[in-house]
Amino acid sequence: MFRPKLEECLKGIFELEKVIYGNIGEGSEQNAVYVSIDQIKTSPADGECYFRVRGTLGINAEAVNYKYGYLKERCRLADKGLTKYFGFASNDNNVNFSVYDDRFVKPTLDFTFRISIPWNPPAGKMTFEKINWVKNIINRIKGN
Repeated sequence: MFRPKLEECLKGIFELEKVIYGNIGEGSEQNAVYVSIDQIKTSPADGECYFRVRGTLGINAEAVNYKYGYLKERCRLADKGLTKYFGFASNDNNVNFSVYDDRFVKPTLDFTFRISIPWNPPAGKMTFEKINWVKNIINRIKGN
């Protein structure tokens, strides 16, 4: 339920067209935001469903185009309507891919995404057809 809004915000913040769920690996696609989700807390109440999502986001970039702190800078300069759902960690991690001789980097940033979405589960009566069916089978086995 939260993923469409998370993707919309990340595309707007980083001005990239694609969000990919998973870790960045060597040879990963460029010009995409990678999102690795570590924890999701869901609390439905009173027609709303509150989500707290913790994870790491990152990009696969060429080292010559990346300056240290790029991700945090993008977050700082982005529209406040997009960043209001986020809390960003104070660290900005940068890992070089050794295979590419330091040509590519993998900057990552930990985040917490909080959002409340209208939620109205279907209402209705609970039926016990399956339970009655199981009772009938048990009674037949017992010979009743």
